[in-house]
Amino acid sequence: MTGTCSFRFDPDEWAAARDRPSHLSEPWSCPRDAHEDADRCLFHLSPDERAARGVDDGAVAEALAAVARGEGKHAKRIVGAALGEVDLERVAIDAADNHPLDLRHATVSGAFSLAASTVRTPIDLRGARLAAVDWTDATLVGECEFGDAVIEGPFDVAGANFEDDVDFEGVRFLGDVTAREVRFHADTCLRDTVFASGAAFDGAEFRGDANLVDDDACFERAVFRAGAGFRKARFRYADFVACTFEGDADFDEVTFTGDAEFADATFREEASFRGATFEGDADVLIDDADFEGATFGGVAAFDHATFGVGTFGGAAFEAAARFG
Repeated sequence: MTGTCSFRFDPDEWAAARDRPSHLSEPWSCPRDAHEDADRCLFHLSPDERAARGVDDGAVAEALAAVARGEGKHAKRIVGAALGEVDLERVAIDAADNHPLDLRHATVSGAFSLAASTVRTPIDLRGARLAAVDWTDATLVGECEFGDAVIEGPFDVAGANFEDDVDFEGVRFLGDVTAREVRFHADTCLRDTVFASGAAFDGAEFRGDANLVDDDACFERAVFRAGAGFRKARFRYADFVACTFEGDADFDEVTFTGDAEFADATFREEASFRGATFEGDADVLIDDADFEGATFGGVAAFDHATFGVGTFGGAAFEAAARFG
């Protein structure tokens, strides 16, 4: 059987089945050729269907890299792809243009690895569902979008460099998140993100975009259901407004070179800011360290922390609070 791939993505059907909006505004039909005796292309056959035809995950990963290196918005669009393991470790993927590798609403049933790779094309994984992600020591030159994605297992980007904006808004991380020593060179959004397991950002750098300060590192309304580690991380502007930390929150020796907003944040267990530095900036409308209305359910440890201008107006301390 030959012809055009029969895959069609209907955003209304997708949204109705999941009770959340799609990241496409209108239906999309795959324009690729169907694979030999099938009615779908290589990317829209299921992993089992590909295996039955002698196509392994390695061949699909190579084909995916070829698409990423291609040119044109439509040529790089693979909405709703059904991928298995994607192993693109230690490869270089250059970009012919700035259009993203469009994997919106894709399903990746194996690990998606870009470990130690350099990828220059933007990547769009909004609404996707991934079993696991390993982007350790990778360099991502283009924008990376994960909005509303679900990561079922480990998400490891330790040592990675993100040179453009990164969007994790509304992502549900069901496994451990490891982002130690990661470098976010532009704006990073984790608004409304849920961390169901441990989250480790120790030693991470959130440098932000020089144009605007209010979105350098945005964790507004994020929920950390287990421990959250930011020890020795470095922020320019940090927005943790209305965040919920259900486990211990470790901000020991963190440096905030701009304003740090924790207004209305909730710390259910220990909140540790030992040796943290709140330098602030020239913005007189926001205090250098703003904990107004925050709730500290466990010990609040600010031993040896240094502040420019800080406010704790309306904050509730339900256990011991240490300053000095």
